[in-house]
Amino acid sequence: MDVLRPTALEQIYAHASRSYPEECCGFVFADGSVYLGSNIQNELHRKHPQMYPRSAANGYTFSVADTLLLNKAFRSDNPVVVIYHSHPDVGAYFSAEDQDKALFMGEPIYPVSYLVVDVRQGQALGAKLFAWDGEHFALKPFNDLHTELSMNAVSFPDILVRVAKLPESTLEVPDRHCAKSLKTSAAATRSCASTCFTRKTTSSRNISCSPPARS
Repeated sequence: MDVLRPTALEQIYAHASRSYPEECCGFVFADGSVYLGSNIQNELHRKHPQMYPRSAANGYTFSVADTLLLNKAFRSDNPVVVIYHSHPDVGAYFSAEDQDKALFMGEPIYPVSYLVVDVRQGQALGAKLFAWDGEHFALKPFNDLHTELSMNAVSFPDILVRVAKLPESTLEVPDRHCAKSLKTSAAATRSCASTCFTRKTTSSRNISCSPPARS
């Protein structure tokens, strides 16, 4: 999604980190500007624990001012297109609670996508975007290298597939010895991958590689 530019994501991730261990919430306008909302879930939980059993540690509710601004934006030339919130220490996924909050009688309340930020121990690791597909909120890819590298970690040798998708100028590639070694075992793969990726330079395309240690 074009509105989720690096500058917007930086603001969102910083908001999530500052709010930890509580959830943050906010939204992104069509022009890419970010609004940092106020999560009043703790206040609601304190006053009406039966009606609001969740605290801000695992729930969010926009303030009245936030909600008014959100609704007003849909009547303007710069509507909200993304609503975001964070998940402290549980990963980025669209929970049943999130879906229930986003729907009314089975239909989306707002014509927006939802960004869920993964924040662990006060550090935002990335985010996942979800959009309504007519039946439920499905994962929607968006260009976030921070998420790709930090959050969606994969095991070797699948990492080679991800590296191959990066721009050629930033590729770190294995030589023949390591490529062959990747087939031996998981341990050899990890050792090889950790030693054989060398950044290409303009002066030389030679690549050195230390063979994996034998057990």
